[in-house]
Amino acid sequence: MKVCLIAPITRRREPPRNYPMGLACIASALREAGHDIDVLDLDINRADEAGTEELVRGIEADVVGIGGLITTYGESKRLTQLVKHYHPDPRLLIGGRMAASSPELWLEKTQADFIVEGEGEVTAVELLHALEQDEDLINVKGIWYREGDKYVRTLPREYIPDL
Repeated sequence: MKVCLIAPITRRREPPRNYPMGLACIASALREAGHDIDVLDLDINRADEAGTEELVRGIEADVVGIGGLITTYGESKRLTQLVKHYHPDPRLLIGGRMAASSPELWLEKTQADFIVEGEGEVTAVELLHALEQDEDLINVKGIWYREGDKYVRTLPREYIPDL
């Protein structure tokens, strides 16, 4: 699958200070599993709103993932709207600490298809495999998703002992 991972702007009034290590680990795990990965680091890019919209419009992917800290909630919520506006078909995953702290809120307030709870290196690989094979998602540990008008939370994923 073709996957685009997006790192939102962390603090708009401050210069970028941190490499999106979590997203890089997810990208590496997905690449090792055979997926084609693009990473859009908006924090380092620092495009204005029009520039960000242009970058999002140019995404070509089957799956889009957005992850970050809780401080990126506003930026990430806006990104989910942009992604679904320009790309309604790709599956949209939300991960990182911002998603894990309030998965139901993300499903309620955005058009996200999946919330990845906890460390996503194994979960993202299993989720994409399940989507490719049209397998039952209830067997993928560590995710939330919609089923009709209710939210489904699968069993929690075990922590990776030596990340």
